[in-house]
Amino acid sequence: MDRSGTQLTLTVDWPEITLDKLTRLTSLWSNVIHAVSAQAAGKRDALKWVLTGLSFASPVQVQTVPVVARTRVDPVVLSTVSHAVVAGVRQLGDHSERPDHFSTHALELMRKLALLSDGGSVVVSNGVGEPVPITHRVAATVDDILGPEVESYGSVEGHLEGIFTHGRRVLYVYDSLSGRQVRCFFDAEATPLDALLKYFQHRVIVSGLVRSKAFTGEPKSIDVSEIRDFQPDRDLLSPAEILRTWESDA
Repeated sequence: MDRSGTQLTLTVDWPEITLDKLTRLTSLWSNVIHAVSAQAAGKRDALKWVLTGLSFASPVQVQTVPVVARTRVDPVVLSTVSHAVVAGVRQLGDHSERPDHFSTHALELMRKLALLSDGGSVVVSNGVGEPVPITHRVAATVDDILGPEVESYGSVEGHLEGIFTHGRRVLYVYDSLSGRQVRCFFDAEATPLDALLKYFQHRVIVSGLVRSKAFTGEPKSIDVSEIRDFQPDRDLLSPAEILRTWESDA
């Protein structure tokens, strides 16, 4: 079967590669192509990626092809998404512009992948044209697109889905606006664990020092000073209040 144009090949050539590093790299790559797939198809889980080849000889190669996972998905999307991935990586290496179908999440994953690729050669291809390297230039371009982080006091609203106490203590809240995970760091003395457990799987408001992307305003993390249950009558603005807010900002 001719898979030119649809099959993606990730080639990794390092003088030495550990199992841990290879696992992290392939996990990031898998998340990138799934994120781009969701944008290109317009639906989450519209496509699945099937492993078609795996070689552990030097260089390591991982080959995958997209397969329609849902009905009512145009098969043309299969070649579109593979092209979008390779073209997007090439654009991130050449320009400071956001590629088509690359969400903020996909860009952040590409940045991590590019930084992890240091010390060796990591390239991607779809069988059409020259293979495209994933270099530190990709990470620099993502930084240019997303901008630096800024700090300000504010709040994050979403569902508390995780509490992690090993090492630095952190809550995981899924932001209601973006659907993305926000890390909420808390102090064990100021915010005891037993006081947090009652909020688990609740819709909450977390207040404190918020770190956000300067260009997008998307919250990334927050140092918790207060957490409480979301109260619709208190936390949702009425249309009149929203209009007054707009007028005061004008």
